[in-house]
Order: sequence, then C-alpha cells, then structure tokens
Amino acid sequence: MRQPSPRRSAARLAWALVGLTVAAIVVNAALWAVFGAAAVARPWAVTESLLGWPMVLAFAAVGGLVASRRPGNAYGWLLLAIGVLWPVSGLLLDYAALAVTRGLPGADLAVLLGWPGEALPWGLFVTFGLLWFPTGSVPSRRWLPIAWAAALGNLGMVAGLAMSAVELGAEGALAVFAAGSEIAQAGAAEAVNNGGHLLIFASMLAGVSSLFARARSGSAVERQQVKWFAYGAVLVVFSILGLGWAPVGSLAGYVEILALTAMPVVIGIAILRHGLYDIDRIVSRSVAWAVLTGLLVVVYLAMVALLQRLLAPVAGDSDLAVAGSTLAVAALFTPLRQRVQAAVDRRFDRAHYDAERTVAAFRDRLRDEVDLDDLRRDLVATVGATMQPERISLWLRAGQS
Repeated sequence: MRQPSPRRSAARLAWALVGLTVAAIVVNAALWAVFGAAAVARPWAVTESLLGWPMVLAFAAVGGLVASRRPGNAYGWLLLAIGVLWPVSGLLLDYAALAVTRGLPGADLAVLLGWPGEALPWGLFVTFGLLWFPTGSVPSRRWLPIAWAAALGNLGMVAGLAMSAVELGAEGALAVFAAGSEIAQAGAAEAVNNGGHLLIFASMLAGVSSLFARARSGSAVERQQVKWFAYGAVLVVFSILGLGWAPVGSLAGYVEILALTAMPVVIGIAILRHGLYDIDRIVSRSVAWAVLTGLLVVVYLAMVALLQRLLAPVAGDSDLAVAGSTLAVAALFTPLRQRVQAAVDRRFDRAHYDAERTVAAFRDRLRDEVDLDDLRRDLVATVGATMQPERISLWLRAGQS
C-alpha cells in the first residue's frame, strides 16, 4: 500500500485543524441558541465572539494554507494553533457555565483547560508571531534566549491561570472570568501569572526589534514581507485607537472586523509571496486616501462655517452653505487627489513614481524620434530602467518595400 507523502499528511492535518475550528464555532453558537444565557461564560461573550469569529476563521484558514503548502515553516502551524485555541477554549468555558447551571459533569476540567487556553493565543501572537515572522524561526541564534523567554512567559501565564482555576473551582473561576479579571488569588498563582506577563511583554518588545533587524539587514524579499506585516499591524492599531471597541452592527464595528481580519490575511500574503511587491503601491494608495479624506473634511467644514456666516444676513438658516460647500469639495476632489497621490508616491512608492516619469519622458521623445537605431536604444534603456529585467531582447521585423 502506498504511503502518503509527508507534505500530503501535513496538508490533511492542517485542514483537519481548520475543520476543528469551524466545528467549535458552530457548536458554541448552537449552545447559545439552545440554552441562552445559561451557556454564556461572560456577559460580553456573544458580542466579543461575533467580532472575533471572522478574525479567528482568517487565522485558521491562512494557517491551514501556509501549513499545507509550506509544512516546514512553523509560522503556519502557529497561526493554526491561534485559530484553534480561541474557539475551542471559548466552547469549554461556555460548557463550564452550562455545567455549573445545570449540574452537568466536567465543569472543573473545562475551566482548567479553557481559562488558560483562552489567554494563550494572544500571548503566542505577540511573542512568537513577531519573533518567527516570516520564516518560522528566529532571525539568528542570538535571538534564541528571547524565544526561550517567550516560551517561559506563556508557560507562566498559563500556569498561573491554571493554579487559580484549581484554587477557585469552576463556579468561583467563572465568576472571576465573567467580571473581566484574569487572576483572583494572591500568592503563588498571581506571582506566576504576573511573572509570565512580564516575560511576554519583554519578549514582545524584543520581537518588534527583530522585525526592524530583518527589515534592515534581511534580503529584499524579507524586507517586503516585513512591510506587509507592518501594514496589517498599523491597520489594527489605528482601528482600535481611533474607534475603540465598537458595538456589533455599527459601521465602526465592521471597520474593526475588517482590520482584525486583515492581519492574518496580510501575513499569508507575505509568507506565500502572492503579490508580495504590491505592498509599496498599497501603502501609497492608503496614505494618499487617508490624507485626501482628511483634507476634504477640513475644507468642507471650513467652507460650511465660512459660508454660513457670509450668507446668514441674506439666506438665514437655509442649506445654501452646505450645498455650496459640497459642490466646492466635489470640484476639488480630482485635482487634489492627483496632487496628493503624486506627493505620496514620491515618498512611499518611489520606484513606481520614477518608472512613470521615465515612460512619460520616453513618450515625449518618441514624437520626434526618426532614427530606428536611436529608437531601439532608447526603448531598451526605458524598459531596463522601469522593469529591470535580467535580459532584454528586441526583435524588429524587416519592412516590405
């Protein structure tokens, strides 16, 4: 009987873990639908999960894709672990709440596994998610002590929560968890938990510096990959700082869902290198639209205030100021967008900006070029400057007399 290849076995395992993630989410939703509040470990669990499930599914799907295509890269398995742990731990905690309410067995074990497991994914991401990106290993051997510190920090956090779960019992631990606290008992459990958090924070700072080290001294491919990671991180940070934890169903809430879901997606693009070199243009467009939006909002508000003051003696409380400001902003949109985009391209997408200028200059010269040899040399030089191919060949078909 022919044995499956290691790569095929890894792919089967990866997609099985993705299936486990989906199954945990479905079962958790079924518990809420059937038992209502009795199967909710936290008052905010439903809202938080509706916000988090798209992100969790993105982590699991991207992890499955990376692990199945590049099983030797540990980063795919890290994404899968994060994607699986969150919904499975949430399911365990919700079952524990139902077990305490209905007198079902296994409540203590469910809390013992679910409470530490619910905290572990974020600890893994802010430590190994930074240290291992994008190769699945540390940049060099001198970073190994940081990796060990990260492992000890996550272990300490998990051990502290497990000790607290044992001391409090299922009902007490769920009460603490529902109140939003991570630890309740003073003494050994709190000391171990705090020590773990301290190591995680130190490892996170070191992980950020490791990304800077890869961006500074890594290969051209690694620098592009770090750009993708930084782009996703900026989206998440700005969405949370700018919008806060917005309620489900609001526009801000959907923006946060998109930002959080984008993080594993950009990681997958970076590792699998699909569209890797598009990041400069994406950053340029994002910055340009953000600047343009801010400028137009400022212009609109200023014009509304100015026109309302000028037209008040004549038009009173009419909407002429708003209508006039809207028309003015609409007229400014295209020229302002072009100027802002050109300015941003010079800073964030210089290669594309220089290529466009080179092509434009060649187009202008082409109008006056009549010598075929000069045209051939100019064309080859322009293609070489803009596309930077390894080799250029130009074939000309002989004309017919």
